[in-house]
Amino acid sequence: SAADFEQEYFAAGQPAEIRPANWGDLPGLTLLVTQPLATVCLDYPRGLLSGRYLPLERCLSNFPVLWYETAARGGLLSVLAEPRTARILGFGSATRAPGSGRGHTATIDFATHENYESQLPELLDQVLAGCRERGIKQVQAFVAAGNDAKLRGLRAAGFAEIGKLAAALKLSREMHDVVLLGKSL
Repeated sequence: SAADFEQEYFAAGQPAEIRPANWGDLPGLTLLVTQPLATVCLDYPRGLLSGRYLPLERCLSNFPVLWYETAARGGLLSVLAEPRTARILGFGSATRAPGSGRGHTATIDFATHENYESQLPELLDQVLAGCRERGIKQVQAFVAAGNDAKLRGLRAAGFAEIGKLAAALKLSREMHDVVLLGKSL
């Protein structure tokens, strides 16, 4: 059954490595983002939210949108993947700010399947290293209030809260705050 396949695909304890995303990752990323993940917002800049909190839309177009708005524009898109099978267990992105005068700034985001949440800090470190390599000096992240693992990881990496966007996300007819954090690299 599909449930058995997904349980095996995302089973805890598989080896995983972080690497740049490629077009062959489209099916795996599509499968990941259709899971009812605990992380509310998988990718804030593109409004990619977990199916646990609202009906899924645009599942197949998520990878092309992520790719063209990140890696293809001088940002980055990385995946947490099982090295032998290339199962996609998480991803991280850095989206450069638009305009020639703002290329030194980026919005980052990152998410994993719950079974790989312990690798969020490593994924964040890789995204930040990629930003430094690309000359990005200022990064920000938008995190839905309640995404405690992501907030802890960002704060541990030296991010400071810049502000709070009150009632910025509507999930199941309830409004939720979004925390804006930033860091200089």
